[in-house]
Amino acid sequence: MVRQDKQGDDSTRIRKEEETTSPEARSIPIGDGEKEAKAASSSAPEIVTETAVTPDPLQVLEAKVAELEDLRLRALADLDNYRKRMTRQFDEVVRSANDRILAELLDVADNFERAIAHTNDQNEVDAARLAALKQGTELIYGQLRGLLNRYEVKPFESLGHPFDPRYHDALAHIDSPEYDEGMVAAEINRGYMIGERVLRHARVAVSKGPVEKADSEGETK
Repeated sequence: MVRQDKQGDDSTRIRKEEETTSPEARSIPIGDGEKEAKAASSSAPEIVTETAVTPDPLQVLEAKVAELEDLRLRALADLDNYRKRMTRQFDEVVRSANDRILAELLDVADNFERAIAHTNDQNEVDAARLAALKQGTELIYGQLRGLLNRYEVKPFESLGHPFDPRYHDALAHIDSPEYDEGMVAAEINRGYMIGERVLRHARVAVSKGPVEKADSEGETK
């Protein structure tokens, strides 16, 4: 009987404690609450906040200056190449024009040479007149030669030299007892150099060799 009364008193006390305990307190789980709290917090979605990075104005300005400097250097290089190219083209045009003019003057020089050579063949009756004519012609020819020399235009020898298409234009092949076959036997017009270049090829006649040699070869055959 005493035991039953004690159990009834305990039940009554427990009910009173449950009534006096708040609902929040009753909802607290019993056990390892810390681990469960961590698990709950780890399962919750993480909120990542991205902060906008503002570029440094000084770095932006330096990059722009470097870009403009590169463009400036490229433009200067292109301008320098253009200037050099135009200079070369101008020099080539001038040189070609000079070559044409000087080549025409060479014909005048040829005529002077012929006139001087002709005066040497006249008789002695008109010796005084021819001497004056020759002197005047030689003066003019000397002036012309001075002009050609200023432009580094100089004749080169061809007579008696081997025929070379780099310097000679063959206008004829002739028999020559004096020169072997393939040698320049006669010079119709002299050749001229301007510096290291051929301004005008020499117009020449090329030797076929002595006539006697050609005849003897024909008899042998």
